[in-house]
Amino acid sequence: MQGGSPDVSLQARLIVAILGALAAMLLLGGLASSLHVRERIENEMRSAHIVAEHRIARQIAELPATMDHEGKFRALLRTFDSDRHARLSLLGRDGKPIARSHLQLPRQPAPEWFSALFAPRAIVSVVPLTTGGSVSALELVLDPASHTRDVWTDLGLGLTIISLFVCLSLLLVYVIARTSLKPLKALRIAMGRIGDGQYDVRVDGKGPPEVQALAASCNDMAVRLQAMTNENRRLGELVYRLQEEERAELARDLHDEIGPFLFSIDVDATALQASAPEPLQSKAASIRAAADHARKAVRRILGNLRPGLLPGLGLQETLTHMISSFEAQHPATRFGLTMQIGSLDPETEALLLRVLREAVLNALRHGTPTRIDVSLMRQGNEIEFEVKDNGGGSAQFQHGFGISGMRERLEAAGGRLAIEPVLMPAGLRVAGCVPLHDQTGGNTAYRKEAA
Repeated sequence: MQGGSPDVSLQARLIVAILGALAAMLLLGGLASSLHVRERIENEMRSAHIVAEHRIARQIAELPATMDHEGKFRALLRTFDSDRHARLSLLGRDGKPIARSHLQLPRQPAPEWFSALFAPRAIVSVVPLTTGGSVSALELVLDPASHTRDVWTDLGLGLTIISLFVCLSLLLVYVIARTSLKPLKALRIAMGRIGDGQYDVRVDGKGPPEVQALAASCNDMAVRLQAMTNENRRLGELVYRLQEEERAELARDLHDEIGPFLFSIDVDATALQASAPEPLQSKAASIRAAADHARKAVRRILGNLRPGLLPGLGLQETLTHMISSFEAQHPATRFGLTMQIGSLDPETEALLLRVLREAVLNALRHGTPTRIDVSLMRQGNEIEFEVKDNGGGSAQFQHGFGISGMRERLEAAGGRLAIEPVLMPAGLRVAGCVPLHDQTGGNTAYRKEAA
């Protein structure tokens, strides 16, 4: 995968990389040492051979001063007993050994594969004698076993020390990496919380200079996002107020201008119907019916422009009235209303009413529900709402103007809106929350279940 596996942490990558480097160093050190193993064994054997030959030459030089040559040779033979490297043999006139020294081989020799790779052949030298007697020559044999064992022991000790160094280095690297990268975990958690909209999060700027710079940038970003969010919320509230003022002005114009005209038309049509001849009375009745239809249309438009709380009633009674109106218009659909919110400010009540009304209307427009449940609950400093239906509608309508407008109003007030499908039974769930500001009213439970 490009950029490395996302499942491997930076700390693990650093440790694996350093472990690979140390393992390579250990391997190269072992190879470099092995290249000189055979040469070292041969040098030590040559040194031991020279020392043994000097001992033999010194004894031969002392032969003219004694008559017991064989005794002198046997005394020399005893000096080689238990020698770890050389073995001396006395050869007779027939070339066969008369006597030989005891060669002390190592109790734990080097492994056979190591000896086969690096151990040279034994060095054999014969020193002829011209002194007469039963001893005709001295045979000196340099065995490589002890030298090979010594080199194997030194090499193992060296590799053990290097391995301990590698382990200590890895432990030190692990501690340093864990300590240095620990602030990144806090930075990652803070970034996730900022991504969720918690812009008051701040990262403690401890650690290396690079981590401190990242923490400072993260904190600065959180401050800027908080400021932008506050500004967007202020602008949203301003736009919302302007829209409400425009809607109110348009509603007043319709009520003050169109209403009197319709009333005048109705009065004139009534008078005409009472005094006109029979053929005109039916026309006057039609005019009155048209005026009545126009008044109802105006009231409907006014309700859409200003769907606020009913005069003198709170949110609970207004929602109950709204649910009853929906039940009358859609007798095949059952409605449920559950509320536990306490007292709210008028702006929050108006916002909740608009959102719930739009959600119920969308459920009826985009599906065929037989059941719609509306709930409002106070949770801490928030009011959580939910509209759930079983109409099998699609979540695509969340991109419509109505839902988009509700989402904008909720976000301007610091709230959230989510739309998700419901599997059993198939339908949609519109849920969200609105924050409360200095609300101290107690909870009042209310539940209305349709018959």
